[in-house]
Amino acid sequence: MHQYHVSMEVSLLGLTLYLFGNAFGPLLWGPMSEAFGRKPSILVPSFALMVFSFATAASKDIQSIMITRFFAGVFGSAPLCTGGGVMADIWPVTQRGAALLLWGLSVMIGPLLAPIVGGALVVNLERTGWRWTEYVSHWILLRTMQIDSGIGHRNFHRHDPCSKHLHNR
Repeated sequence: MHQYHVSMEVSLLGLTLYLFGNAFGPLLWGPMSEAFGRKPSILVPSFALMVFSFATAASKDIQSIMITRFFAGVFGSAPLCTGGGVMADIWPVTQRGAALLLWGLSVMIGPLLAPIVGGALVVNLERTGWRWTEYVSHWILLRTMQIDSGIGHRNFHRHDPCSKHLHNR
């Protein structure tokens, strides 16, 4: 806010645009996961999220922060809107409830705690500023992409007794 000489309302616009992107991203990623498969519909947007997280951290003006935050929200919504489908593909019917419960809790608790922890650290570590949170997100996404890209194609339906029926539609 002070760095860019903007009002409180304008400084909150980055969060608003990120959430706005999160609202419209599933309209793209949900159908994409059904048409092209789960892995590409999560890895491609995750790569773009990594790029836009770095771009946000490296932004020199408020306009570029707003633009990169919106697109980070659009691309960041892909794992959230397709995660339930991934869990249903991976886990057999007998274990799916527990897996979806843990995934759902992590989806709820992560965004709840992240701003609290990140805000507390930014306030207490004034020298580092707000940019380090975006750089940390970038490096976490980069490492996740490296791990996920190294994993080969896997048949997620192999344990599901209904998989033969699902593939014969």
